[in-house]
Amino acid sequence: MEFEGIREAHLENYLEPKSRSNVYSRVRLEVKEGLLAASARLLDQLVASGRTFDVLASDHHPSLWNKKVVDRQYIFFSRGKQEREDVERLVDHDRSLASTLMDPTPFFKYAFLSLGVSGSGFEIAVKLHWRAWVDRDNFLARLEQEDEKEAFVDLFSGLPEEYTFGLEGGPAFPVADMDGARLDEVIAAFRESEGLLSCGLVVDPASCEELGMDIMDVASVVFMLLSPIYDAASWSEEEDFISLSERTQAIDEKKKAVAAEHRREREAFETRQRERREEQARRFEEERAGKLEHQVYREEVRRAAARRATEQEAQREAMEREEARRAAERKAQPPVAEKPPVAEKPPVVEKPPVVEDRPARERPARRQRVVHDDGPFEVKPGVRVEIGSGVLSGKWGVVQEIDKRGQAKVVLGSLVARVPASDLRAPVRRRRR
Repeated sequence: MEFEGIREAHLENYLEPKSRSNVYSRVRLEVKEGLLAASARLLDQLVASGRTFDVLASDHHPSLWNKKVVDRQYIFFSRGKQEREDVERLVDHDRSLASTLMDPTPFFKYAFLSLGVSGSGFEIAVKLHWRAWVDRDNFLARLEQEDEKEAFVDLFSGLPEEYTFGLEGGPAFPVADMDGARLDEVIAAFRESEGLLSCGLVVDPASCEELGMDIMDVASVVFMLLSPIYDAASWSEEEDFISLSERTQAIDEKKKAVAAEHRREREAFETRQRERREEQARRFEEERAGKLEHQVYREEVRRAAARRATEQEAQREAMEREEARRAAERKAQPPVAEKPPVAEKPPVVEKPPVVEDRPARERPARRQRVVHDDGPFEVKPGVRVEIGSGVLSGKWGVVQEIDKRGQAKVVLGSLVARVPASDLRAPVRRRRR
């Protein structure tokens, strides 16, 4: 993809909340591919100066290593493959697999030149992270020597005043103001925060818009000016201030010790496995011998059961023969005179129980004649009546039944009352007008 420059619209995709969204990954991918295409000329420039570099790029979408936030796009110019493998063999020696997977880029492994696009602009810089311990320890050991420290400070005098040196998120100073005291302040903050040391130039968004495609020419010049800073911040065999060969030898000896320990553990494990297999074979033979003994015992039990069955069959046949002999003897004997039958006693006839006279069941009276002042009135079930006295005086109901004592059971709607039949009267029919 052809590089067309860095626009302010591109930089907005690295600000919140767009930096956390995959929706804008397409635009960020275009920026990444454009920078990679334009980096070919910068790579040729670095190779021509006698250095070996590889170009890598950070993820343009939220991922594990950038903690789901794409707040900047990095293009890394790192050591060549062979040098990188030598350094990574030492850097990754004490790193866990999880930490290695967290960031497969060279961000935490060694010093590097970088192009960075973020919401604040376009950055061209040399960077060194605290966890890149080979380059870090070599750089700090260099600054402990006064002549090397002065030489490093003198490197800033050849840089334009727009360049800065310092710690990201910490103290940073224009290179024109750098001296031994400020360098000590930055290094102290670097040791305390264990952060990212940076030296370079940041082009603001408005300048990025004006420069357009020429911004890569600026990056080419900045890389040329920062090359001495990169050489001072990175380890090399020619400038080895930490006796890295001795560390490599110690690591190799440690690896050999670990390998020997692993070999001993492996042999001990194989010995235990062999002993376990032998023990299992011995138990198998014992169980097999026990099963054979059990089979012999079962055969003996079966034979004893067969003998018992044969004996029982012989006894049964002998009993049958004896029973047949006795039956034959009984048939040969003379018949015995039969006794006369005994007369049966007549059956005893039981008298029926005497039942005492019981009073006849009282039946409720079906009707009763009542005489009132207004004439005789016959009260019977189903007749509509009016209660003439008492609490229910004036209530109308229907006679359900009349008992022997002259009490009438009257149904008054949902109420049932017992009223003397003498208190009942025929309802008065009112004439209609």
